Amino acid sequence: MKKLKINQDFVIRQVADNMVLLNSKTGDYFGLNQVGTDFIRLLQNNIEYDEIIRTMLTLYDVEASVLRADIDELAAKMLAKSILIDQTESGK
Repeated sequence: MKKLKINQDFVIRQVADNMVLLNSKTGDYFGLNQVGTDFIRLLQNNIEYDEIIRTMLTLYDVEASVLRADIDELAAKMLAKSILIDQTESGK
């Protein structure tokens, strides 16, 4: 089961219905729309990845495969930018 964590170097701020994540060390930032904001909120509550997908399916009128593909893509981008840390194998 995939387990992701938000990198502690990022400061998270709500801006209207969206969210901005700022790397406190580099000044780089990453903006999120409402879907991305919901994803981060769920991650902040230590909810496992598959449960996040199930929860988001109750929030949005979208097919499960489409939502999973979109969230997988977002998570991959955030992992590549070190916003998220993959703790799946570390067991942390």
